[in-house]
Amino acid sequence: VMSAAERWLSEITVEMNPETVRFYDSKIRHVVRLLGPTKLSRVSHAKVLQYIKDRTAEGSHPHSLHRELTALRLTLRSAKRAKEFPGDPREVIPRFRSGYVPLKNWVTAETVWAAIAHLPQQRGAAVAFVIATACAYSNIEHAHREDVGEFAVKVRGTKTGTRDRFVPRVDVMEPFLRHALAYG
Repeated sequence: VMSAAERWLSEITVEMNPETVRFYDSKIRHVVRLLGPTKLSRVSHAKVLQYIKDRTAEGSHPHSLHRELTALRLTLRSAKRAKEFPGDPREVIPRFRSGYVPLKNWVTAETVWAAIAHLPQQRGAAVAFVIATACAYSNIEHAHREDVGEFAVKVRGTKTGTRDRFVPRVDVMEPFLRHALAYG
């Protein structure tokens, strides 16, 4: 399984952010650890069900397990393209729902300001920028002061060049943006 996983990881390395590749690498290693030195042609529905049972017994969160199964499915697809897996990955990997339910509450501005007050200034500025632009924390290291315009803020994407976007400057976010500029 590992050689196919390594090939698949090398395929996605060309297309994906290194952090994404590291994420998938960590997920596929659980699969390799529990399936052992199994030939891809021997990966079966029953073995995947046993894998799910074993990971659940280890205390794996269903959301993590869902992502591990996604990594396995993508590995099997890659192996099928290379003619190393004769079956259909959809027949081998069962439907698995992680049970994810989005939260129904939200953080208030007062709570955010209280959290920012307990952080070092530069880290608080980073949090304020994330709140002001609704960007991912990983976008911060790519931000430049000149990205903050009069009417919008450019958020530089981290996965590909096409992920860049503009966020309008709205009144409710102004205090956070001012804080980010003052201390970031």
